[in-house]
Amino acid sequence: MTLSPFTAVPLDIEDDLAVLPFAAFSRQFAQALAPLIRFTLGPALRDHPKWGRRMPFDVPRYGSAPSSGHVCRPDILLTAQGPKVCEMDFVPAGRGWLLAALPGESDRLAVVEEFAKWYAALGESRVYYATGTVTQSREETGLFARAMREMLGFDIRAVDIDTDRIGTDGLVDRLFYRSELAQPLTLDRHRVITAEPWLDSKMIFAVLHDREMTALLEESLGRENLSFLRQTCVESYLVEDVRDGVREDIRTADGDSVPGLQDRGEWVMKATEVENYWSWGSRSVVLGRTHTQEQWDAYLRGTSPHQKMLGHRPVLQRFAESLDFAGLWNAAIDGSLKTSDPTALGKSRDLTSRRPAQEPVVGRLGLSFLVSHVTGEVGVSPLGNLCLRQNPLAHMEGDALSMAFRPSPRAPR
Repeated sequence: MTLSPFTAVPLDIEDDLAVLPFAAFSRQFAQALAPLIRFTLGPALRDHPKWGRRMPFDVPRYGSAPSSGHVCRPDILLTAQGPKVCEMDFVPAGRGWLLAALPGESDRLAVVEEFAKWYAALGESRVYYATGTVTQSREETGLFARAMREMLGFDIRAVDIDTDRIGTDGLVDRLFYRSELAQPLTLDRHRVITAEPWLDSKMIFAVLHDREMTALLEESLGRENLSFLRQTCVESYLVEDVRDGVREDIRTADGDSVPGLQDRGEWVMKATEVENYWSWGSRSVVLGRTHTQEQWDAYLRGTSPHQKMLGHRPVLQRFAESLDFAGLWNAAIDGSLKTSDPTALGKSRDLTSRRPAQEPVVGRLGLSFLVSHVTGEVGVSPLGNLCLRQNPLAHMEGDALSMAFRPSPRAPR
């Protein structure tokens, strides 16, 4: 039975911060993440006869060497069935937004200390936090870098990779894509994270849900980790497999029809390409419930006039219904919760984000997982970002709110 999409998130506020029962999920995700990264970067996937040709391994790597670590921020929806990961971002924004939403100095210090600890685990003491010329993130990289310098004395500088001179004696922490650059980039002598653009591809979700891959995935990830990832990463299939009938095992829950063909309201299509301007910000997301059957069929066939935004090999993902965060939205409106000021971070703000909720509020949670391949450690930011929007596509637009949340192991009050 599908529960109502409007089930409310309990209002739990402590020290002017939203508290969400999320810590157990964080521990499990941290445990599964490092094996998943090793598998995605390793030869077993690259040499696979099917998936090795469908992952975007042809996109050039950045820098002089493989990544020494990563920041991974999964996009997570709290649903009636538990947390669901709908994307994994290895070039994530949000650090500045998080600091701007924290009311207390001690919490800001805890966040920057966790990142300093991670940089140290990579063996780095100088960092260039880099954006490109075409970006909406320069204000937040500047805010984050200033906080680390002022609070910890850490040697980090926010730079425009197109125009600022940087030395080879520091790490380039990348918050840009090639499509955001004014000119071709040469970083052959620099250490870069994340150096491997294909880690951002949503294709890995279809790989995880390929039942023919079970034996290899269990060997590579471990049975417990694979079970967790299949449960939490939204059900995903390659559109061409669904369209062409290659996967006879793909059926809806009742076993009747191939998913996405008739029940479009339960599905979403997404591009799997990386580095393009449509690869982030929900530009390449097609919600079945907001399109007619004719429009949806055209996307499935690959004949839509807007098909370019889905790229060559889109995936079909089950739509995850968020719980209703209206209580937290209204608590922010009445001043009980601090939010980030978007105008200080290069974004606009419209009237919707100043008024009580009129519709169910979708919440997208982001928590930074800090991976070091040098030490094998996976750290987790002590606080996370929460984007609220009265729209099924929850990302930072003028009608959205951004606040911080504290993960908690306790049951909601």
